[in-house]
Amino acid sequence: MKQVEVLAPAGSMDAFKAALAYGAQAIYLGEKKFSARAHAQNFSLEEVQEAVRLAHLQGTKVHVTLNTLLADQELMEAVETAKKLAKIGVDALIVQDLGLIRMLRSVLPYMDLHGSTQMTIHNVQGAKLCKDLGLTRVVLSRETPFEEIKRIKDLVDIEVEVFVHGALCVCYSGQCTMSSYIGGRSGNRGDCAQPCRKKYQIIRGKELLKSGYLLSPKDLWALDQIPDLVDLGVDSFKIEGRMKKPSYVAYVTEMISKACQGRRDRDLELRARESFNRGFTQGRTFGAFGQDFITQGHGKNKGIYLGQVDAKDPALVHLQEGIKEGDGISYLDQEGFLRGFEVGRDLPPGESKLTFPYPAKKGSDIYRTFNSRLANFQLKDLEKTGLRGRLSLKKGQPASLALDKPIKVSIQGALVEEAQKRGLDQDRVRSQMGKLGDTPFYWEDLDLDLDPNCFLSIKDLNVLRRDLVEEIFQSYQGEEDRLGKLPPLKMEGPVEGKRTLYIENQEIARGLKRQDLEAMDRIMTRDLDLIEDLQGLNPEVYYVLPPIVDYDLGQEEKQRALDLYRQGKIAGVEATSLWPFAYQKDLTPMKIHAGMGTGAFNSQSISMLRDLGASSIDISYEATYKQAQVMARNCGGDLSTLYYGFLTGMIMDHCPNSLVKGCKDSSQCETCSLNGVFALRDEKNMDFPFRRQGKITRIYNSLPLYLDGKKKNYLEEKIGLRIDAQFSSEPISEIIQSLDHRDVDCKKILKESFNGWTYGHYQRGILRKDSL
Repeated sequence: MKQVEVLAPAGSMDAFKAALAYGAQAIYLGEKKFSARAHAQNFSLEEVQEAVRLAHLQGTKVHVTLNTLLADQELMEAVETAKKLAKIGVDALIVQDLGLIRMLRSVLPYMDLHGSTQMTIHNVQGAKLCKDLGLTRVVLSRETPFEEIKRIKDLVDIEVEVFVHGALCVCYSGQCTMSSYIGGRSGNRGDCAQPCRKKYQIIRGKELLKSGYLLSPKDLWALDQIPDLVDLGVDSFKIEGRMKKPSYVAYVTEMISKACQGRRDRDLELRARESFNRGFTQGRTFGAFGQDFITQGHGKNKGIYLGQVDAKDPALVHLQEGIKEGDGISYLDQEGFLRGFEVGRDLPPGESKLTFPYPAKKGSDIYRTFNSRLANFQLKDLEKTGLRGRLSLKKGQPASLALDKPIKVSIQGALVEEAQKRGLDQDRVRSQMGKLGDTPFYWEDLDLDLDPNCFLSIKDLNVLRRDLVEEIFQSYQGEEDRLGKLPPLKMEGPVEGKRTLYIENQEIARGLKRQDLEAMDRIMTRDLDLIEDLQGLNPEVYYVLPPIVDYDLGQEEKQRALDLYRQGKIAGVEATSLWPFAYQKDLTPMKIHAGMGTGAFNSQSISMLRDLGASSIDISYEATYKQAQVMARNCGGDLSTLYYGFLTGMIMDHCPNSLVKGCKDSSQCETCSLNGVFALRDEKNMDFPFRRQGKITRIYNSLPLYLDGKKKNYLEEKIGLRIDAQFSSEPISEIIQSLDHRDVDCKKILKESFNGWTYGHYQRGILRKDSL
């Protein structure tokens, strides 16, 4: 079987050492500030240096995550951090932000950059774009189909990294802003509050269709699929888990490493399952769908099956395996929801009485979520590196120590003198040079060449030994003399803010007046019939490309756009994720509008999108007004922000209604009887509209964004305003009229129709206070 890199997570130094000791070929970790796991312990620069030293001695690589979106005021700090990491000798940086990529490709041209899964790279086109941007590896979206991975390996010369174990996001990574809009904690800043792990109800009108943990995926377990992925030529198997304990890292890393060697260890697999699981799925890559993908009954650690509650007596349990005092168990309560508690006494296998804190559902399965015996997990010692060298102590000459293994290096020490009393003997020298203490070294072979009656102080021998250790560590540091210059911003002349209208479908458009449409500068839509209806009107028409496509559909979408353009029906296309920019040359000379989902969060990312051919750009809806102001003043040109609309919170493969119907796959999505707009109602009785379109589900924010009282500020900065018309129930005509200060009370209408509106991130934003 081909050797594939096993890439293990480390959220702490103990977890790092566990990964190193249990078989990882590479380890990824986060620097303290710019990591997409803000709540992990993470690493200071000093700790990164220690980690790199330990790893490189064992031939293991270290990848550091700088994979969040960055504000303008953070970019230089991030670049300086990257330069320090490069000097330390890290092997790769994992990045998301287009602006940071643009800067690092200029400043650190020799550094390997890996495109984070936060970039939503899920197809051949996206992988090709990453290659063109100078990235050496792409971390694919967890939803990427097996056949698409094969095509990426066949068609694009770039390393491919795929997840094979751990927690899953229900939304395409990088496309989830639900946590951000609900509470200001953004997944694009590593601060996600995990709304997908909460309970919801599916509502149609006043009808309750389903309730439970309807967005909470099971954990990925692709162990059985590893041989198939190896055959595809995948370069790296990634384990999720920077928030997990060292024991989880150890067991899963060893399990995956053995599987890559064609070996299976059932006892080890049991320990890996018991370390953490919400139930397991083979994932979307291998077709898991509906109830095979979603937990439904819980959003937390499910554990290992132990037995069942009696079918008649809910205080009686039947155990296949005994329970120890201190073990944690889970079960379903009478409402069908997962509960858990710590058991206060030993219970043998067989039949036992057990008091549950919440009455148990009769016949409920019982799982162990915490094994008290595993709580005493002890890290095994790291394997030390053998040194092989020669120490020469010649009178009248500096002490000389030449190392042959693990590297070739020579150092000199203090002057060797004639002994006044007793000269050095070999045993004394070996004893002193062997005091390597907590260092990761031992002497495998030290050849001594000593003059008779020579003398060197114990202090000088100690200095020589410490200098040798430091010299070995220094040999693994990176380069600092190959730094490039920062790229200039791609500025454009001032453009009066343009008005943009997105229309979901023909039905919504029919509710608008001609004067409403004529009041806009451009209209975006995917509805081909509506494109026909818009011919002859003043606004430019743009065809909206979908955010998620496989290679074949991407080719079809590109060709459709070219045909529409050549027929004079559209002026350009809107890209709602990054993959369309792989077709930059093909789409010339039509215009490309970079919409939400392309990551315009700072001035350098705007410049990157312009490098890629964007003629107009939507500033990220997660940016505050002050951030937008900085971008507009730095970059000029055709920039817009959302003035009104239901913000998209999630874009996902998963269909909540598949849990209503019991669907096993997505083959019937186009003709499904449950197409249309539904609502996900959370535990605070907030309704989040969602709908299935083709094989993609969108969840929208519970309230529309409306910036009527703020529009003047944007217009003064020549930032255009955009209106998104998603649903036929929205007062779009009145919203359009409000652009011209007409006497219309849209806030009253929104209050009556949707119970209010939100200013979104106009002021709040997603930056932590220490970033402001």
